[in-house]
Amino acid sequence: MTTRSRITCSCALTLVALAGCAENCSTEWETKSPSPNGKLTARVHEDACDGYGSSLSDYQLTRVDVIGRLGRVTTVVSTVNQGGLRPKVVWLSNDALRVVVSNYTLFDQLLTTGGGVYVSILFDPPDPGERARWLNWQAQYAAFRAASQRHSLLMLFGSENAGPEPVEPAPFKPSGQILK
Repeated sequence: MTTRSRITCSCALTLVALAGCAENCSTEWETKSPSPNGKLTARVHEDACDGYGSSLSDYQLTRVDVIGRLGRVTTVVSTVNQGGLRPKVVWLSNDALRVVVSNYTLFDQLLTTGGGVYVSILFDPPDPGERARWLNWQAQYAAFRAASQRHSLLMLFGSENAGPEPVEPAPFKPSGQILK
């Protein structure tokens, strides 16, 4: 078996193992806000979740759900929590919801409509330059992680073409005010 086929096989087995894991989360904090006519409710909740397997750490997940009259729940915003910063919800009308989040929010899921509601996002503070700088850093860090994993696999299988170990980007330093 060649090095390339061993790496492909190893990656495929890892993906199958991860796909078989169930998310194990428990709600640590929540708040609810009824729509002006009382027919819908916006629920913001923060969940502590176990990581998948022993190699991935635990994480915080923050979700904004719209709950309908019949109890149907639609998740319209899901974020990986960034340092305990919580979204705020404001009903603009009976069917329009504004979600206010920090500039330093990573979205796992974002719907512009869901559960019969139009959803808009407002970044606080509204600083497009700072958000762009942070997203650029996130992209650099993701590229570093991918390169590190590739390098580790190549070293594991004794490849002479592994090259030098990737260099981690400097930690991100926010320059703006952070939403509390």
